[in-house]
Amino acid sequence: VDFSVGENFDFYSYVYPYNADDREVIWESSDETVATVDNKGTLKFVKSGKTTIKVKSKTTSHFDEVEITVHPSNEGIEILGDKEITVNTNQYTLLKAKVMPEGVLEQELVWTNDAGVDENDYNIINFYGPGDCWHDDDVLAESYDEMVFSATRPGKYTITVTTEDGKYSDS
Repeated sequence: VDFSVGENFDFYSYVYPYNADDREVIWESSDETVATVDNKGTLKFVKSGKTTIKVKSKTTSHFDEVEITVHPSNEGIEILGDKEITVNTNQYTLLKAKVMPEGVLEQELVWTNDAGVDENDYNIINFYGPGDCWHDDDVLAESYDEMVFSATRPGKYTITVTTEDGKYSDS
């Protein structure tokens, strides 16, 4: 059974016989990072992947299960390519964000990082968007969904892109 990130779905269980003394069931997800399920059978799809949803009798060994595949949402934002980038000082790196569905997002993208500032209060990571000038003509952001960054110190940094309204982000 296939679903998308961000969707919810209500599963139902039927306990037989209908006149059973205890009809209570327990719901489980084999991977709650992919999908969670509450005690009423409502699934929330959290991230792409596969998980098994199991419903079992509270008092007997009877159960049923189904494998769920969760696909990326058809709406949102995603940084393309390698998300863990080690940068050298003054190395320029191009990042591109994929907005889904294509062409429907009519708002600015906000690029941020976790690097902070150095002892002189200068940004450790600098961003250059379309129209920004710097000395490396080989790496150029050409559209609103691209950003070039450079670091004043080598290291691993987390770069995040967020829609202006804060609804979607990716790191």
